[in-house]
Amino acid sequence: MFDEARDRLAGAERLIDAIEACDPDYAGIIMLQALEAMFHGAPCPPLDDLDREMRFWAGITCTAELVVLVRACAGEIGGRIEDRVIRIDLAARLMAGLSDRNWRAAYRAARSGRSPALADEPDR
Repeated sequence: MFDEARDRLAGAERLIDAIEACDPDYAGIIMLQALEAMFHGAPCPPLDDLDREMRFWAGITCTAELVVLVRACAGEIGGRIEDRVIRIDLAARLMAGLSDRNWRAAYRAARSGRSPALADEPDR
C-alpha cells in the first residue's frame, strides 16, 4: 500500500518538474495528460483492513489531535449508532483509564449532558 503511495508521489514530483521546465502555454496540456495518466484506476489504495488502518493513523497522531477527533466523533456517534452493544463498547474503551471517582463523574456528565468536573489525575 505504501509503495503505491510512494510511486504516486514520485509521479507528482515529476509533474511539478515538467511544469516548471516548460513554456507556460503548454503547461495546461502537460498537466491534463499527466493527471489523466496518474489517476488511471483507483485514486488511492484500497483499505483492506479498516481497523488496522485506523490504528496506524491513531498511532502516529499527537494526543491533542486524538482528543479533537474523539470529541468530533463522539458528537456524531450518538445520533448514528443505534446498536446498544457497540455504544457500550465505545464508552467502555473511552472510560477504561479513568479512576473510579472520574468514571462516576463522566457517567453523571453523560447522563446530564454537561461537561464533567473531573478530579485531578496524573497523565498516563
